[in-house]
Amino acid sequence: MSIRQDIENRWMEAVRDQRNRTAFHALIGRYKQGAYGLAYRYLNHESDAEEIVQDAFVKLWWNAGQWNIDKGHVRSWLFKIVINNCRDFWRREKKRYRDISMDQKEAFELEDHTSNPHKDRAKSQVQTRLKQAILTLKPTEREILLLSYYHHLSHREIGAIVGLSDKAVERRLYKTRNVLKERLSDLKEMIDVI
Repeated sequence: MSIRQDIENRWMEAVRDQRNRTAFHALIGRYKQGAYGLAYRYLNHESDAEEIVQDAFVKLWWNAGQWNIDKGHVRSWLFKIVINNCRDFWRREKKRYRDISMDQKEAFELEDHTSNPHKDRAKSQVQTRLKQAILTLKPTEREILLLSYYHHLSHREIGAIVGLSDKAVERRLYKTRNVLKERLSDLKEMIDVI
């Protein structure tokens, strides 16, 4: 365990054992951006993602007594809460999310090292298609992909969040990459331009 993780776990222990608000605010400061990014990439909607994250932190506060360091790092526990909130929200609001709004802020941005209009247009098209492809994945595959590539969690941490073994996460990630590769195969030339 890293020093940072140890400090964060101590903050969570203070929240759990002493209802320490300072430690709780430190956890919010540390994780609100990552939790929001996860919720936004999952739902593709800013205000809904904000609500999901607020609710996740409320749940973290009120259910702090259920957290156990032996079951994993506090980040994994919080991300599991966020994922579960997203799943519940997705089930309730499924109709609203059938059509993906392309006018919204891009959730999956690529680094910009160019101002070439042709490359910018190609990059925008790739981002849009990537976002659409990710949002059409099965929920568990989408979660594994987001947690791995956008939040850089280990297979073990992802497994703890989604309820799978390390090997099962590895297999699903491999399968998901192949599915995306197949769905986006027509973009190969466009990606080469970028």
